[in-house]
Amino acid sequence: GITMDMLTPAAHFQTVFAHFLAWCNEDAPNAYEMYAWSENDWHQLTCEMRLKQSDMNDPQIRWMLDHWQNFQQIFCNLLGLDNVISLDKAVTLLGTSFVGKMHDALWDARNTSQLYVLSKKDAHFRTRIGPIIAATKPAEPLTYSLADAFLAAQK
Repeated sequence: GITMDMLTPAAHFQTVFAHFLAWCNEDAPNAYEMYAWSENDWHQLTCEMRLKQSDMNDPQIRWMLDHWQNFQQIFCNLLGLDNVISLDKAVTLLGTSFVGKMHDALWDARNTSQLYVLSKKDAHFRTRIGPIIAATKPAEPLTYSLADAFLAAQK
């Protein structure tokens, strides 16, 4: 929903990005990590930085790019899933509903942060996620081969 009329009076990318990096480093330089749902934002940002000829070797930029975390993959790994799931599906798995407009950067960030915070509360997370993890594990085979019967008889 961003229009050219909205962008015309805005500061240039380099200026805004420098302010963002300063804000990230406000409390302690290079003491943060970036989390996003999927790698799409990372790819988009690096493409914009190349297009705008940002110095990708600048220590603050390098730190941010090197400490960017794909929380979608982290979350799916916690569940033991082989494939990634959408943010709204992940929120639904926890028994809640996606808040806000899907694919809106701010709402996606808020919903991702809720999942992140929950994942750090280990006991609570395991209680809520335990049944989901159990349901995603492969079941014991329901059929046995003739070879299985011979092997069992030999023991």
